[in-house]
Amino acid sequence: MKRRYYCRFGGIGEAAALLLREWSDFETTVILGDVDQGNLRKAQDFVTANSEKQTAVETVVMDREDE
Repeated sequence: MKRRYYCRFGGIGEAAALLLREWSDFETTVILGDVDQGNLRKAQDFVTANSEKQTAVETVVMDREDE
């Protein structure tokens, strides 16, 4: 299994995560990172709602110092 991590990309990150999840020929876990829990939930919901695959989409709340 491959793991991919996207950090603070907004709409571009959501789209990239969705495309990676959909187009991967291998099982992948997408990990989204942001300093705002609400943004993470929105991004996770977007990726899972618009994808036919059932692979994991995880989230990580980041510290502002990591920006």
